[in-house]
This record gives sequence, structure tokens and C-alpha cells, in this order.
Amino acid sequence: KIGEGDDDFVLLDAGKSAEFIVGGDCFDKGPNNLRLLRAIGALRAKGATVRVLAGNHDLRTLVGLRYLGRKEPRFAHLFVRMGKKSVPLFQEIWSTYLEGRVRQSDYPSDDELAKALLPDESWYSEFPLAVGDQIPRKKLLKELVRIREKVMEMTAKSREVGMPLWQIYAAALKGGEIFAPDGEFGWFFSTMTLAVRHGGCLFVHAGLADGSARLLKNEGVAGLNGAFRRLIEQDLFELYHGPLGNTSRTKYRDIDFPLTDEGVENIHAAGVRAIVHGQRNIHYGQRLVMRRGILNFECDASVDINTRRVEGMTGFGGAVTVFEPDGRVWASSTDHPLAK
Repeated sequence: KIGEGDDDFVLLDAGKSAEFIVGGDCFDKGPNNLRLLRAIGALRAKGATVRVLAGNHDLRTLVGLRYLGRKEPRFAHLFVRMGKKSVPLFQEIWSTYLEGRVRQSDYPSDDELAKALLPDESWYSEFPLAVGDQIPRKKLLKELVRIREKVMEMTAKSREVGMPLWQIYAAALKGGEIFAPDGEFGWFFSTMTLAVRHGGCLFVHAGLADGSARLLKNEGVAGLNGAFRRLIEQDLFELYHGPLGNTSRTKYRDIDFPLTDEGVENIHAAGVRAIVHGQRNIHYGQRLVMRRGILNFECDASVDINTRRVEGMTGFGGAVTVFEPDGRVWASSTDHPLAK
């Protein structure tokens, strides 16, 4: 560090030769989503090699902005699926780009916007028919309940922070613009990747299921990332809800796509011996666990103030897990007094 600003730093030799892997979930962790992305952008601009993994919250943001206003049964819930945690992003976009520059009269009324942006009652019966067996039954039932909750949560949160629906809509439109390929933050989604591999370690945001394990065995990490990129361009619904999206979302619950013994065998056959991931909400520093015969480096770090408040954690959060070229691995976290 050479100053107080987010980009007031220089790369030392170790930083110039390192690969920085951001573990995902750069969104919904407010209140400074855009500031975080600018900080990552500054690291890239200084010549660092930076890889950003796709987290479920990142995909949720991409999907929500892409399908804004779509009313087809497969898509009508995807904007509100962003939920109340997206409101800080809309606040930040509003204050940065729109406040004092747009008027309410430039947009439809809140009643009209509610009809356009929120799934109506018929959606809850049409959605199961539209998706067929694309979503496991337990997950489908939970999704129907969760969308009802998210409609209430998102509208309540917007009222709580004093953002009427027209401002949310205006900010969402602007979000689509700044995250478009030629937008200010177009680099984020265009360079985001599903998986990174070094030796026997596979870096993902969450975990693997049988489908992704089979693809890993047959086509390697290039196959995983190629399928991910194709779905980003062609079918975000399938990416978010389907087996590949499980890589950024799974918590190995009974509603997730499963990782069976066959999947574990395929992971081993691909030469992967350890999975490095977040998503586990660890409160006392990173840890190693064995899961179904595979070593897991659980590297989650609750760094944002909102999550830390909800989880009863004090102070600011930060963590890094370093894989050295000689094979040593060490981890440091503000939530554990010693390096591990």
C-alpha cells in the first residue's frame, strides 16, 4: 500500500508472478458492489493475473438484469430472484449514475412496473409446467415458496431504504448498460470463469455434482468453462437452474443435484484430488475437510458488513489462502488469530 485509496498499491515481485483467484460472490454483499469491482479492476490494470470465479450471487445478478421485464413462465421470476440483497447494488447505481439526472415522469408508474417486473399469480402454476424435469422436484417446490418470499422481501427492502419501484427499475436498466460487454464493467462477466485448475486442485465457488464431474472427466476444465460460456450466451436459465450452475451454488443439500460415488470416481479419474471453494460460511478461518473421499479447502470468508452483522461477527472480514509453488498451502483470516 502506498496510500489510502483503493488503487494506491504496487505489485511486488510475488504479486507480479502470482495468480489471484477471486472466489466469487462479488454481488449482493453490499454496500459497495461497484467499489469492489473497481478495486479488482485496479488490480488487473496494474498487470496482475486475476481470475474471477462465478458465484451464485454473481450469476443471479447477471440473470436478473438480462431477463428484466420478461414475462414468459421460465423467465418471469428471474428479476425478483435477485432478492432484497440486490437493493444495495441498485442504491449504489442510483446514487452514482442517476440521482438528480432522471425524473419519475420518465418511467411507468409503480403499479405498471409491478405488473411488468414481478411474477403474477398465474406464474406459480405455469412455471412447473414450463420447466418440466429441468429442475429436481424438491428444488422446484422450494423455488415456488422462495419466489413468494422474495417478492415480499424485495418490495419491503426497497420501501425500507426509500427507493420506489421506478428507481429500482431505472437502476436495473442502468445496471444492464454498465454490465453490457461494452459497458464500464463489461469485463467482469465477459472474463468470469467457472473453474480454475492447478495440479490436483480444482478451484470453484461451491462444489461439483455428477453432471459437472462427468464433464470434467471427459473434457477437463476447458470443457467445464466452455459449457459455462456457451450457456451464458445461449441459455442463462439453464445455467442458473441446471446441473452446471450447481458448481456455483451447491451446498450438498438434498435439493441440489447430487454428487454420488460415480461422480467422485469421475473427479478422481480426471486427476483432481482437492476442491478449493467458498460457499460454506466459515466463522473461524479456513479449514480442511474430507467430503466423500475428496479433500476440500473451505476458504469462505464473510467479508461484508451486512453478512457479518447477521452472523454475529465483529470487526472487518478478510481472508487469503495461498498455494505456494513448492506445494505448501497457508491461510490467513481476520476471524482466526493465527495463520493455518
